[in-house]
Amino acid sequence: VSTQSTGRHGAHMFPSFSFVLLLFSAQVLYVFSHPYQASSFIPPTKRHLPIVLSLFSQRDTIKNPNAVNPTIFPTDFGADPTGKTDSTTAFENAMSVLLSRHVNNSLANGIKDLGGAVLDLEGGDYTISKPLVIPQNYGNLRIVRGTLRASRYFPSYSYLIEVGSTACSNDQGSCNENIGFSELMLDCKNLCAGGLQITAIMGANVGPQMFFLGFQVAGISIIGGHEVMVHETWLGQYLYSDPKSTEPAFVTATGIQVFGNDHYVVDTIVFSSRIGVELRGAANLLSGVHTWNLSTSKGGTGILVNAPGYTQNRLLGCYLDYNSIVAIDPEHLTIANGFFLCGGNIVLKASKRYHSINGLNIIGNQYDNCQNESVVLDQSEAQFTGVYDTVIENNMMTSGIKIKSTRAKASYHQTNAKRWEFNFSNRLLFPTIETVQYSIQLDDGFVRHAARPVSGNVVVVETDLPVSGTVTVWVDQSKESQPCGALCK
Repeated sequence: VSTQSTGRHGAHMFPSFSFVLLLFSAQVLYVFSHPYQASSFIPPTKRHLPIVLSLFSQRDTIKNPNAVNPTIFPTDFGADPTGKTDSTTAFENAMSVLLSRHVNNSLANGIKDLGGAVLDLEGGDYTISKPLVIPQNYGNLRIVRGTLRASRYFPSYSYLIEVGSTACSNDQGSCNENIGFSELMLDCKNLCAGGLQITAIMGANVGPQMFFLGFQVAGISIIGGHEVMVHETWLGQYLYSDPKSTEPAFVTATGIQVFGNDHYVVDTIVFSSRIGVELRGAANLLSGVHTWNLSTSKGGTGILVNAPGYTQNRLLGCYLDYNSIVAIDPEHLTIANGFFLCGGNIVLKASKRYHSINGLNIIGNQYDNCQNESVVLDQSEAQFTGVYDTVIENNMMTSGIKIKSTRAKASYHQTNAKRWEFNFSNRLLFPTIETVQYSIQLDDGFVRHAARPVSGNVVVVETDLPVSGTVTVWVDQSKESQPCGALCK
């Protein structure tokens, strides 16, 4: 007695519970109907148990490519899980079957729904010479559990796994949907461009337990699309124990490229690359990203916000370990609650095209004890011509860090004086002050008083008669992009 079952390897013959029960009953009857003879008797359970186990453990080839929610195993197609021989052909055949699992449903814009199909590497270590390709218009599938390594024949311009196409042209710019990658190690062996390239997809999940190594361009490259989530992932062009990992001549790649909008990189570590994460787009979120790639002193960058004209990028709770955040013409950018270890800071760079800062919050960050400034200006290509809606304040530092802000406060007391002068050059980031507020508290008497026109970062408050008292000044270097003016009367 047997039943059809769609199990680990598709449809195959599988023993039913009734068959096992019948076999056990026969064994019991045999025991009671035959006297025990020690010299010749072999218990039926010992004779039949191997047969039963073999029925349960037999592996069969996949026979039903249209089954719902199958799991595909590359070893069923001849892939070598030891990595000693090339498994390219086996993976091409496995991917062909995986992509044939189109069920009756479709995702957005007619994307083929593969019903949750899974390519399971079973913890194997495979060598391949061509990328695993998921073409556009496929969705609802995953690749999990194992290692892919580039062979010496792998194209230097390709990624180990490539998803989607730049030819996608629908309204959302997304022609793949709901594709996941987890528990994988992708090793380019310092031969191929990168581990994973995701193009024009809405809803990809990269993580947890992803490890990228040996990439020459980028560990992960995200191009266009929306809502790709990278989390619990580690990336390095070289192993941290490799001497090349700290040598600028060898470290050339980027850990993660985010060239699109609305993507997320969370709880991720970049330990070897020239640039940790590069953002080119709007409304992206980096949270809990730790970059200890090539140090700034050797030409490295932790996070590069290369997005002039793009807005709403947020860098929250990131850890810059001996390297910096570089923001080019930042616009509506928030950098908050981060930690900058020795040599790490924030660099605001002016470009020839925009050369302005429009909406920047640098708030609540911590700086470790090293002889550097918390925020610096790079005006080697152009001078910043405007600073709007910008707040840099409430950052914490140990001694040795030169804190720079856009707002500052100072106060001191004088006796029998008419002039109070405040020089904020050591505290302020930019060369001029936009707004001054002050208060004067006299020990006795009444006088007329006024703040004089600002000269650079110097503020002067004067009285018409000598008095004793305390003057406090608050200054702000940022203009308002939408000033209240007469509307506030």
